[in-house]
Amino acid sequence: MLKFRNITLFEIPTLQKYIKDSTRQNCDFSLANLCGWQFFYNTQLAESEDWLFIRFQMDGRLAYALPHYRNNGQKNTINDADYIEGLRKAIMKAYSDSVLMGQQFIMMCTDDAAEKAVSEAVPVQLQTLSNPDLCDYIYSCTKLQLLAGKKLQSKRNHVNRFRKLYPDYKYVSLTEETATQCLEVEKKWIQAKRESYDGDVSAYDAEYRFMTFTLSNWQRLGLTGGAIFVNGTMVAFSFGCPINNYTFDVCCEKADTSFEGSFSIINQEFACHLPPQYIYINREEDLGNPGLRQAKSSYIPDIRLCKRLVMSVNPDHQFLDTDTATRQTIKLWSDTFHDPEQFIRLYFSRIFSSSHNITAQLEGCVAGALQLLPHTFRWNRSKLSAAYLSGLAVKSTLRRQGIGSALLSQAHLAAFNKGKSIIFLIPAEKWLFGWYASHGYADIAKCLPPPSGFESMDFVSFDHWQNDKSCILLKDPEGFSIYLQDYRATPANLRQSAIIPAMLRIINVHEVLSTYADLHPEAEQTINVCGDEDLPQNNACFRISNGIVQRSYIRQPQSETLTLAQLAEKLFAGEQPSMSLMFI
Repeated sequence: MLKFRNITLFEIPTLQKYIKDSTRQNCDFSLANLCGWQFFYNTQLAESEDWLFIRFQMDGRLAYALPHYRNNGQKNTINDADYIEGLRKAIMKAYSDSVLMGQQFIMMCTDDAAEKAVSEAVPVQLQTLSNPDLCDYIYSCTKLQLLAGKKLQSKRNHVNRFRKLYPDYKYVSLTEETATQCLEVEKKWIQAKRESYDGDVSAYDAEYRFMTFTLSNWQRLGLTGGAIFVNGTMVAFSFGCPINNYTFDVCCEKADTSFEGSFSIINQEFACHLPPQYIYINREEDLGNPGLRQAKSSYIPDIRLCKRLVMSVNPDHQFLDTDTATRQTIKLWSDTFHDPEQFIRLYFSRIFSSSHNITAQLEGCVAGALQLLPHTFRWNRSKLSAAYLSGLAVKSTLRRQGIGSALLSQAHLAAFNKGKSIIFLIPAEKWLFGWYASHGYADIAKCLPPPSGFESMDFVSFDHWQNDKSCILLKDPEGFSIYLQDYRATPANLRQSAIIPAMLRIINVHEVLSTYADLHPEAEQTINVCGDEDLPQNNACFRISNGIVQRSYIRQPQSETLTLAQLAEKLFAGEQPSMSLMFI
């Protein structure tokens, strides 16, 4: 079983021992991109038997890079029999992890041989999707230095024009100290974009956050960069870092276009100043931007490295059929919680639904399961889509292997994709409060005992009671009926009579903050949210003003930085969100 961990600066030595001797040239594997975009893609790594595994989130789905082999400088290639066999086994481990996480299997490949290895390793039917927007543009370093030949005549003209207009220009190699000037140029560029574009500019903010991180860790990431100055003013800059021993990745290139030829001159000068070991320069994707596509194509790339997504045709074929998964979930529940047969029948006949069941499957069996039951959360005059997390259980022989954490990660991603804003739960044992807290849950909720006279209540009376609370997880008529049925079947001495501590986790920070802002139009504050290891979109800067929330990926140093749990404590201070038992 693979044990993934977050990619941080401390993982640089681990990444280098697998990647620097690799023959892969895609820009995704430069240290700057792996570390600098972790906040956006939630990139994680795992190691197993000399193989490096990288997984990330892409449009709300889990995906895997083709595993890297630690070859210690040897030229093992996709054509070596031993390497191929090891690669197939590694791919199968990634596939098994996707099943454990309850996700459709998706792996990124860049050539036919890799795609063939995936198809031979994975035991389900696959399909391949290619996206031209994600093709890397790779050039020989010599081409960008010399700009020789008729096809690049216009590029030479641009360079010569710049030199004629600005004969005193200077190319300066960037250092960690001088690189901070690039952020000032970037700020001006973003501001110009904001003024000319009224759409979503979060992508620009994300790029600025990437730049802030990478430029602040210049030496640790092994960055190389250069800038063009005209009369002491920086008019263009470029920086990047190696992908492998002979391919260099240009992570960022910006220029002030009011200086004619500024992009052409920084491109050539930067290539001329790279260390001679680099044979190729990867200038990354065009991301479907017509201007970028034209600009990158005009340099006549030597390689268009197209990234293919190889994925299971029918995701359900990866998993146990619904009936088998349900039967094994019922047995797991019974073995874990030892509830009376009467209660188990009630739960699985009236509460349980296969569409709400989340399982972790290993080797054809349910290793763990939980249910994510849909509810509505009433917060004063507002209502949010929420869920109650029920019955988290892991097979006794497979505990302490991260399966419980994998289940929670599944639940959080599923809840977000289903439009849920908050999850409630009641820890079954005292020690679990700390474990759930490590996954973003706040110990601020309570489970109320039933109201006086509950046994003879109808739903109208109960609904009046629950809506009298300002902050509560609501029951609908069906939920009330189940609650009442179980209450009446429970001996009086076993019925809930006191408040039970509960927990909640914010799933969609933007949605919850928007509700808060609507309820508190006078609020004026900026909050940096950090630490959500399952939903990277929550790790952002949120500005609350005049009842509106704006999300940005630019961290504001003067703002308040909070974890998910701290955010929940702040937003619900004095309200103590409540619920009533799903069952007794």
